[in-house]
Amino acid sequence: MKPKALLTEITWFDQWRGAAGGSSLLRVVAETINALERQEVEMGTRQRRRDARESWGHRTTVEVIVANLAHVILSGRDGLLIVTGNAALASLPASFRNPAVGKPLRAILSRLEALGLVVWQQSYRRGTASTIAPTSEFRARVTKAGITSRDFVIMEKPKVRRIRPRQDSPSGAAKQASSG
Repeated sequence: MKPKALLTEITWFDQWRGAAGGSSLLRVVAETINALERQEVEMGTRQRRRDARESWGHRTTVEVIVANLAHVILSGRDGLLIVTGNAALASLPASFRNPAVGKPLRAILSRLEALGLVVWQQSYRRGTASTIAPTSEFRARVTKAGITSRDFVIMEKPKVRRIRPRQDSPSGAAKQASSG
């Protein structure tokens, strides 16, 4: 495959793509979360309940993955490039990182692959992106749900705050002394 053709068939994972409330996509997200929870019970992989923060992170990560895969299907692409290494994700500035898409990303992708919803080709080379692609079963779910482009939203990103040194701090005092 030529590099030019590869660029038209694969795009980057968007960590801020989500599902609009009440949409068909949100129903597919809920079905996927339920399937993952059933898998945890059947395999006995979850030893304790998730607290509220962990539950929000888990649900949001699944939503972002499902939304990205559904978008791949609607756009006629083959798959997504995704960076799953913790160090690579941590190297992004906080304003560019979705706090939900972090350490559990690889575990959730692995479990989605075990359910037959995702094909995940991991890259074991440091700094190299992996690829994920929807399976025919996942494509059938998206088609059956009738997902359209209106079902997608961009999640709210955290506000970037600039922190200024206090006037009575050493750095603030040094600025005053040098300017006075």
